[in-house]
Amino acid sequence: MKTSSFLLLFLFTILPVRAEDEELKTYQAELSRALRSKHPDSLATAYCHLSEYYAYRNSDSARHYCEEGLKHARREVCEPYLVLLNNLAEAYSAAGEMEQAASLYKHTLTECIRLHSDSSLQATVSTSLGVVYRRRDMPDSALYFYNRGLALLRGQQAYDEEAHLLTNIAVLYANTSRLEEAERYALLATEAAQKCEDMDMTYWRN
Repeated sequence: MKTSSFLLLFLFTILPVRAEDEELKTYQAELSRALRSKHPDSLATAYCHLSEYYAYRNSDSARHYCEEGLKHARREVCEPYLVLLNNLAEAYSAAGEMEQAASLYKHTLTECIRLHSDSSLQATVSTSLGVVYRRRDMPDSALYFYNRGLALLRGQQAYDEEAHLLTNIAVLYANTSRLEEAERYALLATEAAQKCEDMDMTYWRN
């Protein structure tokens, strides 16, 4: 029994690492092919995938791959250009460089509007801007971008994003000692999360 337990623990420990290694190898192979072909779209996409891989692992690596990808990304199409911009802003935010992150998120939002990107991406960028301003102790600016994000999500049935955004608003109000409003938004976030679960159940049944 002890041996079996140890084996299970060992497998649960190493399997995620191996999965990550395989994912990284896939993206590295993609980049190698793109470098051989020298095709700008392929290069931008490969660098974008690597930036997303490192997004929550190493902000310096994520920033490097975003910057490399932006050298090749076309500014006339949404992807991967806007994703690279957003990922670069996230890398600065993860590193605690909030002023630079705010500047990049604003630029990303401007570019989203210029290219008529989908409202979901614009809402995501607006939410991220709100988080940055909250962390910079600028609650009015944070609330402005949170509300902008909510307006963009209205009628989209993007309940997971809505729940995330409403939770951030609740945190903002709690941090500024506006507890009644914090409680109200926390309840709204719970309702949105439940709708998300209901949709998942519907898809599963179908």
